[in-house]
Amino acid sequence: MTNFLSLIRGRKIKTALEDTDLIAIATKDPTFDGGYQPTAIQFSDLQAQLGGLQTVSVDGVTITGNGTLSSPLVATIPSIAANYANVVFVDLVNGNNATGLINRFDKPFQSISNALTAAAALPSISIDNRALVYIRRGTYNSPVINLQNNVDIYCESGVVFTGSTNIRDNGVAVNANIYGSLKIYSTSGSQPPFSISGASVITFEFDWISSNAAAIQIFPTAPGGRVTIKGNYIYSATLGQGFAITIRNNVNVVMNIANSIESIHQLFRFRFFSGTAVINCPNINMLAGNAYGGNWKQIFYIDEASSTGNIIVNGDMNDKDDNFYGGLAALVRLWTSPAINLTINGDIISVWNAALALGTGSSKISYNGKITTTREAIYVDGSTQVNVKNTTIIRTTDTVAAPITVLGSGLLYLNDSTIYSSFVDANIINVESNTARLYIKGVTAEGVGINYFINTGLATPITGVINAASNKPNSPGFVNTYTIAGSFSVDSAINTPKF
Repeated sequence: MTNFLSLIRGRKIKTALEDTDLIAIATKDPTFDGGYQPTAIQFSDLQAQLGGLQTVSVDGVTITGNGTLSSPLVATIPSIAANYANVVFVDLVNGNNATGLINRFDKPFQSISNALTAAAALPSISIDNRALVYIRRGTYNSPVINLQNNVDIYCESGVVFTGSTNIRDNGVAVNANIYGSLKIYSTSGSQPPFSISGASVITFEFDWISSNAAAIQIFPTAPGGRVTIKGNYIYSATLGQGFAITIRNNVNVVMNIANSIESIHQLFRFRFFSGTAVINCPNINMLAGNAYGGNWKQIFYIDEASSTGNIIVNGDMNDKDDNFYGGLAALVRLWTSPAINLTINGDIISVWNAALALGTGSSKISYNGKITTTREAIYVDGSTQVNVKNTTIIRTTDTVAAPITVLGSGLLYLNDSTIYSSFVDANIINVESNTARLYIKGVTAEGVGINYFINTGLATPITGVINAASNKPNSPGFVNTYTIAGSFSVDSAINTPKF
C-alpha cells in the first residue's frame, strides 16, 4: 500500500497500457504468508487470455466484440434480424456526454440527444449500415428526441420516459426505428409523446404509453411516409386537444396494440386522409369523462371531403361512458363528406352513444360484428354505401330513434343478420327519403309493441327484402322491389354488392 501511494504522489500513472507492461497479481502458493506469492503478468498475455468482451446478452440484444479495431462491437437484435456495427450507449447514471465514445460500452453518453448526434455524425452509416443507440434502464425526464436518418434506438427493460416527452422526426423525412420495452408517462398537456410530420419510414415499438395530452400524431406534409406502431397499451387523457391518435394526409400506418387503446374523448381522428391504415387491437375503449366537451365522444372520427383513404379496423369497440354524449357523438362518426373505404371487424358496445353514424359523403363501409347499443345502431346518410353482414344488433333501451335509419341517398345492405329492439312501439328500420336504398337478405327482426319493421312513411325509396322475418309488419307505403314467385328468389343486387 505504501508503494502504491508513492506511485500516486510521483504521478507514475498511465492512461493506456502497452503490451509489455506488467500488472501485479497474487499467485496461490501455500509456502508464502497468506497463501499467495507476489507475481506479475504482461498486459498482452492478460488480454490474450481474457479475449476482450466477446459476448454479452441483455434483454435479447447480443453484443459481441471488445471495441477494438480488430474486434469491433456488434449489436444483434434477433427479433428484427438486424446487426449494427456502430453502437452508442446511453446511461443516465454512469454516462458522460464529454467522454462518451462510439462502440465503447464502458464510455456511455448521459443524454439520448448527445448519443443520437454522435451516431448521426458517423460518415459510414447508411440504410444498409445503420447505427444503434442503446438506452440503458433508468427514468429519463422530458426527453426531446429528434430521430436521425439511419439511426435506430433500442430501449432495454426498465427504460421510462416521463415529463414532456416528445419523440419526433421534426418534419424531416428519416428512416429510423425504436425497439424494445419503452414505457412513457407523459405529463405534458399540449404535446404528444410521439409525433411524425415528415414523410418518414418509422417503426415505433414500446410497452405502453400514458399521456395527459394526445398520444400519437402522424401528419406528414409530403406523401410516402410509412409508420408501423407496435405496443401493449395506449392511454390518452386528451387534455387540451380532444383526441388521442391523429392520422392525416397521405401516409400508410399499421398499428398493432396487443392489449387496449383507451381515451376519454376521440380515440382516432382521420382528417384529409388518403393513405392506408390498419388498426389491430382487441379492445378499443372510450372511457367516462368530459374533460374536453361532450361533442367529442367518438372512437373513430373521419372527416373532410379529401379523406379518400382505406381504413381497416380489427377489434372490439366499447363505450364505457354512461353520462356524456353530444351532437356528433357516435363510436364511428363520418362528418363533412369523406369518401373513404372503411372495414370494421369486431363487436361494438355502447352504453350511451350511437354505434355507427355514417352520415354525409360517399364512403363505402363494411361491418362484420355484433352491435349492442342504447341508441341508434346504424345511421346512413349522404351517398354513403354500407354493407352489414353476419351481425346481431341489440337495441337495449326505450329512447330516441329507431335502431336503423337510412336517408339522403344512402345505401344499406343488411345480410344474414338478427335485430332485436326493446324500443316500445317504435319502428325497427326507418327509410326517410325517396333517394335512399335498402336491401335486406336473410334477416330476422323482433321489436316490442306496435309500429313497423320497415317504415317508409311518405317517402318512396328503393327497398328490397328477401328471406326476412319480423314480428312487425312493414308500413303501408312499403314497396318490395324483389320479385317473389312461388318460393323465395335470389336477386343479384343483394348477393353482389355494388362496391
